Order: sequence, then structure tokens, then C-alpha cells
Amino acid sequence: MTLENELLSFHTPPEIRRVVRENIATLAPGGGFLFASVHNIAPEVPPENVIALFEAALESGQYE
Repeated sequence: MTLENELLSFHTPPEIRRVVRENIATLAPGGGFLFASVHNIAPEVPPENVIALFEAALESGQYE
């Protein structure tokens, strides 16, 4: 599952955190991965889901 408005709109914060961690683990090795939401976040997305998205990214750390 990709990070898209469907995920943010219809899933729970724990599900969003899991997908974020999976995507980062898959895409970050080797460098060049830039974590970001899509170009916009749909108005029906609950604020707690947006928070879960970015908190999970921050918890996953960073690389240089």
C-alpha cells in the first residue's frame, strides 16, 4: 500500500504508522529517499492521521 489520500482518509493511525515504517524500510536504504505527503492532503483526512504520518517518519530516524 502506498501513502496516498485513501490510506490517510480511511485507515487508523496505527495502520498509517505501519505503512510509513514499511515504506521507509523499503525505500530509504542507499540514500535518495525523500519522505513527503502527496501534493495535497484531502479535506476528509482526520488530523490524527496526518500527525501519525509525520510522527512515524520522525520515529524512523534519518540518514546522511
